[in-house]
Amino acid sequence: MNILTKSLTALTLLTGAMMPLSPTQASPGISEAPAQSAITTLLNAPATPLPKGTKLLSLRVAAGLATVNFSRELVDNFAGGDSAETRAVNSILRTLGQFPTVSRVQIQVVGQPIDSLGGLLALSDPLPVIRPTAQTVTAPGMHLHRKAAARHH
Repeated sequence: MNILTKSLTALTLLTGAMMPLSPTQASPGISEAPAQSAITTLLNAPATPLPKGTKLLSLRVAAGLATVNFSRELVDNFAGGDSAETRAVNSILRTLGQFPTVSRVQIQVVGQPIDSLGGLLALSDPLPVIRPTAQTVTAPGMHLHRKAAARHH
C-alpha cells in the first residue's frame, strides 16, 4: 500500500467518504470505508495471521455480504498448516464481524473466489462472520458481564 492510499484511508475515517484509489480498485462507498480500514489494519499488524505481502485490493458490502478481494500473496505466501489457515480466515471473519451491516464474507484473490487457502476450509462460498465478544460495563464495584462470541448464519 502506498502513502497516497494510506492518506486517503485516513482521510476517509475523518470525512466518511472515499475517492477511487486507482482504476483497478473499486471505489468503496461510505459504508465500506470503516471495514476497509479494519482489514488494512489487520494486514499491517505486526503479528497478523495473514501471509506477508498480502494487500487489500477492494472491499464491497451489499445486502449483508462483504466481498473482500486480496492480492495474490494471500495464496502464494501462505506457509501452510491447518491452524495457520484457521487463524487467517477467522481473523478476516472476526474483523468484519464487528460491523453490524456485515453478516457474511466472500474471500477473493484477484477478483476470483478461492476454493481454500490451505486445503482445510472451503472458501468458495460466503462464510458467516464471527461476532466479537461484547462486554457490558456496570456500576463501579460490580463485575463485568461477558457475552460469548456468536457465529451468525
